[in-house]
Parts: sequence; structure tokens; C-alpha cells
Amino acid sequence: ASLMVSEALARLLKTGVTVMSIIHQPRYSIFAMFHHIILLGFGGRVMYCGKPTGVVPYFKKLRYVFPRGENPADVMLDISSGAVGPTDHTVLT
Repeated sequence: ASLMVSEALARLLKTGVTVMSIIHQPRYSIFAMFHHIILLGFGGRVMYCGKPTGVVPYFKKLRYVFPRGENPADVMLDISSGAVGPTDHTVLT
């Protein structure tokens, strides 16, 4: 269902309509469909603003780890919630 909604929004976008949406913990294929994202952290702080293709390299530059086989969207949720820290991907409490 989420993919169908995302595809419908993508078609609407092609007509020239500006589309804004909020999506929580999307499947990566849906996440990659977005043209521009804003990732908010604790307290509504902007943690990333840009193209979806740039978010993983951005956080890797900040020494966050994206473990092989894990959904990058799940890792971004962990980062934005403060559940993991840079470098060692340890869980913060």
C-alpha cells in the first residue's frame, strides 16, 4: 500500500504539483523515490536536508556506520533518534 501511495504521489508530482509528505521508517525503495528529504532528529532539529542519494554519504562522513544488509532507512531512524552514535554504531542509552 505504501508503494502504491508513493507511486501516485510521484505521478502527481509530474503534473507540476508540489508534494510534501511525512513517512516513518520507509522501505528503502520508497525512500529512494523522494527527490528531496529533511531528516529531523530529537526536538525537531534538522539533521539532514538534501537528496536521498546524499544522506548515507553524509552520515558516513560524520563517522556513522551503515551495517551491511541493514535498511539504510532503519539506520537513519536510529541516528535521528539518538539510539546510535558515530564510528562504532554502539547503542546509546
